Amino acid sequence: MNRKKLHAKLASLNIHERGLMKPTLLHPPILAIALISAPAMASAISGSATVAGTANIFAAGQTSPSVINSDGSLPPFIALSSGATSISFPSGTGTVHIGDPGNPAYGPESPNFTTAFFIGDSTIPVSDIRIDRTGTSLWGVFLDDSTPTGSHPVSLDFSSGGLGIAFTSLSPLLRQTFFVGDGLTGTGSGDQQTFFVPDGATRLYLGVLDAMTVNANAGPGNAYFNNTGAFNVGYDMTVNAVPEPETWAMLLAGLGLMGWRAQRRRALLRVHGLLENRADSFPAFQ
Repeated sequence: MNRKKLHAKLASLNIHERGLMKPTLLHPPILAIALISAPAMASAISGSATVAGTANIFAAGQTSPSVINSDGSLPPFIALSSGATSISFPSGTGTVHIGDPGNPAYGPESPNFTTAFFIGDSTIPVSDIRIDRTGTSLWGVFLDDSTPTGSHPVSLDFSSGGLGIAFTSLSPLLRQTFFVGDGLTGTGSGDQQTFFVPDGATRLYLGVLDAMTVNANAGPGNAYFNNTGAFNVGYDMTVNAVPEPETWAMLLAGLGLMGWRAQRRRALLRVHGLLENRADSFPAFQ
């Protein structure tokens, strides 16, 4: 059989009409599996904050420390990015003088104290602080967008008989005040501690612990106004970013192209098999 007749015979197979070479996207179930299994894109956001010695941690989220019958200044906060999962503090430096500059100055960890005590009050919307370290130290509290009101969550115990300060990670609740110190498992050494962001949190406040009577259970009182110095804090925030629409579009286009190429390869293999079968039927072509 000559080439012209063979081509005419193969044309009668209607390869294109039978859908063997039709580009096809991935089926919906395959697309769904691919999208669900796509890994979250984690990134780190670094920054720094300065926490003045007058920054009253108990006034976090309020319009003034006077709202909680205390003094000092409002503590600064770190705005949490959408998708933030945790935060750590690779650096914590500086000192804060209690009262007049002639008084002792303490770093963000502050030294040990002989007995555990708590500072706070049941009427304050953020939790009490229980610790056995004297002097000023660095503390944090997660808040949502609302102004804290009402009763606070249960207090965490950071004394040596409780959690201590050498923990590797911590998952505080909203409005549950927690010890930050220098952000390491040891004072000036050790591993970085990780603080997991609670659901709904949009802000992390950083402030100082101080009180009028440091060795007795008491409210914060008017103890902050004459503190001097500051803590300088560096932070790393881990964020699981939600892909932008353009990213999803590129992903879908890539999956569609992969599906088309796979379908095309299968079609070519089927056509190749048909050609071989048809060639076997025409001995003159062999």
